[in-house]
Amino acid sequence: MDEIRMQDYLKQLIKENISPIMKAAGFKKSSNNFYKDLGDIGWCFGVQSSSWNTIDDVEFTFNTAIFVPALYKILIEEKIPMFPKEYQGIYRRSISKLLNEDEKWYRLRTISEYNGLKSIVEMHIQEFILPRLKEITDINALLEGITQSKYDENPICIAILQKMIGKQIESEKILKQLYLQNESLKYRDFVLEISSKINIEIL
Repeated sequence: MDEIRMQDYLKQLIKENISPIMKAAGFKKSSNNFYKDLGDIGWCFGVQSSSWNTIDDVEFTFNTAIFVPALYKILIEEKIPMFPKEYQGIYRRSISKLLNEDEKWYRLRTISEYNGLKSIVEMHIQEFILPRLKEITDINALLEGITQSKYDENPICIAILQKMIGKQIESEKILKQLYLQNESLKYRDFVLEISSKINIEIL
């Protein structure tokens, strides 16, 4: 089989097996990315193709994230994207992490593998991807998820989120620690800049 045909199988899998589930859950689609806007936050889901794909061997995986428009605007200082992608969010989790596997890639080399993958990807989306996203309904739930997670999150993001829900003292404590414990003048200036943007004094 040539590469075009295998890529077509992936496109068909997205169109016939993945998109219907995501659209039924309220997601909009752009290329291989899906997004659901909840207001203060949004759910991101993306199908990532491997950069190592060959003529007869196509691999892909799933990534998720939570997009917070106000957080993005503070950190990136750019116009909020019309269709946020997974890499623009926080609380990013791949299907590998959700399945507790070292590295999970779905593989397409034959029609037989394609047919076998249909039910697998549907099950993984319905039983792992969507339930995980549905746990995060607002910024409070996002912070709770971050707190309970075994994976680290950018403390700057946590401080900003704390301020967003009125936890001024907690936010101030994080920013002060970051400022005092880091010797990089450039990073300290960045912490001061963020503190100023969210109206917190740390000096």
